[in-house]
Amino acid sequence: MPQICPAEAVERRILFPNFLRSYGYYLPGYIAAFVMTNGVIGVTSITSDFRRRGVVRMLAATPLKKSSWIVGVVLQQTALALMLTLVMVGAGWIIFGVRALPDIWAVLFIVLGAVTFCSLGMAMGGSIRNPDAAVAAGNAVAFPMMFLSGAFWPVEMMPEFMQTVARVMPLYYSHDGLRRIMILKNPSQAVPSFLVMTVLATVFLTLAIKVTKWSEL
Repeated sequence: MPQICPAEAVERRILFPNFLRSYGYYLPGYIAAFVMTNGVIGVTSITSDFRRRGVVRMLAATPLKKSSWIVGVVLQQTALALMLTLVMVGAGWIIFGVRALPDIWAVLFIVLGAVTFCSLGMAMGGSIRNPDAAVAAGNAVAFPMMFLSGAFWPVEMMPEFMQTVARVMPLYYSHDGLRRIMILKNPSQAVPSFLVMTVLATVFLTLAIKVTKWSEL
């Protein structure tokens, strides 16, 4: 069997996540996937429920600004995402002996991912007027992204055309950046993912504020 030099082994671990131990690959993927579903499905459902019950219409009659409400919901769901991450990491540490604990860079990246996906959920909830259709749209966006982005298995296992599809999904950059920070312990390799997620967070939050019609809710 040919010998692999240490440098080549490190390179293979970076390029092919399936060379990592199972917990190393799956923990960041699960964290990113649950943060995404909480944002896209959860926030869309919350917005739709508020519209159905007339809560937002009452809020619109107060001095509260539309942008303040949207940012407030995003921040609330971001805090929820951090608590969810704490539970997942704690369960992995206690039950499975996982030692891939998030550092400050991982926490910042999780916050950025939560803001990105919650803003996407707010944009969808604000642009789709029918509450049931909004919930269905949230599921239609979240579930394909969950299973096609490589969060649950290495992208390299997919056909080439599926790898291309995976790399245009926000969740791909979320779990890939988080994996490079938490598992490979190299935050500098997560800079491209960090930049992509920052741009998406800005675009989705701006879009949510623009498409949400305060008077029509």
